[in-house]
Amino acid sequence: MLTSNHQIDIDTKHRELVAEANACVAKARGRAEQDPLRPIYHLTTPAYYISDPHGSIFYNGEYHVFFQQNPFAPESIDHGVKHRCWAHAASKDLVHWEHWPIAIIPNPGSCDQNGTHTGSCVVHEGVPSIIYTGVSPEVQCLARSNDGMRTWQKYPGNPVIGERPRDDLIGFRDPFVWKEQDTWYMVIGSGIRNKGGAVLLYDSKDLVHWEYMHPLCAGWFNEPGSPSTSEIRAGHSMAGRMWECPNFFPLGDKHMLIVSSFDDVKYSIGTYENHIFTPGPWHTIDMAANREDFYAPNTMEDPTGRRIMWGWTSGGGTPGYPWNGVLTLPRMLSLRPDGRLGMEPLPELKDLRGKHNGWNDIAIAQRYASLPTDIKGGSLEILTEIRPGDADVFGIVVGTNTTHPLKIGYDQKGRSLFAGDRGGKFDLVDGEETLSFHIFVDMSVIEAFANRRACITTRFYPEQKEVLGLSLFARGGAPEIRSVDLWEVHSIW
Repeated sequence: MLTSNHQIDIDTKHRELVAEANACVAKARGRAEQDPLRPIYHLTTPAYYISDPHGSIFYNGEYHVFFQQNPFAPESIDHGVKHRCWAHAASKDLVHWEHWPIAIIPNPGSCDQNGTHTGSCVVHEGVPSIIYTGVSPEVQCLARSNDGMRTWQKYPGNPVIGERPRDDLIGFRDPFVWKEQDTWYMVIGSGIRNKGGAVLLYDSKDLVHWEYMHPLCAGWFNEPGSPSTSEIRAGHSMAGRMWECPNFFPLGDKHMLIVSSFDDVKYSIGTYENHIFTPGPWHTIDMAANREDFYAPNTMEDPTGRRIMWGWTSGGGTPGYPWNGVLTLPRMLSLRPDGRLGMEPLPELKDLRGKHNGWNDIAIAQRYASLPTDIKGGSLEILTEIRPGDADVFGIVVGTNTTHPLKIGYDQKGRSLFAGDRGGKFDLVDGEETLSFHIFVDMSVIEAFANRRACITTRFYPEQKEVLGLSLFARGGAPEIRSVDLWEVHSIW
């Protein structure tokens, strides 16, 4: 049992480390914000490296999102040292945000000295509590706040889970916590050697004393395009061998499990009975289908019962500017009548709209049709409504006046969506369904939604242009362009 003096020493050192990290970020903030390719309406840190979102929660009238940050460099590791901490942002409306002080950071000589990694934030008996993975090696830890989530104190008895429940596990990290009646439940990302990825289930009454139950779900993905079981077992791919950043929650009358598996992010909608999840088919949640453009999503339930998700996209902008990565826009998840996943941008984002241009009933007489716009800047929202007609391929081009324009469109013959070289299969209801592209361009990040059930996230590096050129395109026939709307988008800060 740790003495009170020892706990005071831990808290004092932690406050000093947090203050040092906040000061370092503040010093680099001005330079980071000067980069013309830095997004303005996506959540990010004031400066330096960002990765996994986590701990999203509504508390005391505000929304809170935490995320991994290296506060000392624009890379994940600084001079061989892992400084991964919990950065923090808050909002009253899910649209306009402010940065809060860093919440937790590794303490030298402690069980989290090599990283305070991904986890959850919940409220237990009125006290906000963070459950996270400490790295030295991977254990599960607890921190609490007694001042409205401004500052955090690590539990003196950390780790609250100090050992893996079995010897054949690959990884043991990223706790996701929820409550059923009077019991807390936690899933931890892992893998079982020769049996596939796994999420391990624990329960607790107080967030301190946890009991291992069993794997909530485990196995191989075994879907078309995934590495074969023999390849995975041979170690040729980490995909499927270990599941990171699990999220598990009810969706409609089903349950949904999301896991990040190194190459991309998978989800399954299935049934939850007797604390066992039986998955349905596995699908890729974002058509970027790679960890650079979309990875490690985290979800929360808002006060109205909506399930909201953020993901992480990596990469910086202009070389020399001290920032790297952003979170995706908040996405609303739902269960569609056909049993598949619905996904769309949060409706509140409309509050960021500024100047508007609109066009209706556009005929594409040639291969391309320019959209004359006077909207300046690289932060835009585009909404289209297109009936495919007999066109083989059609869509919209962003940045036609740059060296590397990006095509976003639909291949009707191949039944697939694409944004540059990213994309995947997507079926329209023949003869009935139009294609609605809802595209968000934010300097160097693009999220292209389709029909409120799919999205492609990708990076976009145009030369710095005052006005990004836009055009429509078609091949093999003439689509019916019913409408195109374009807005400038204001900053969330």
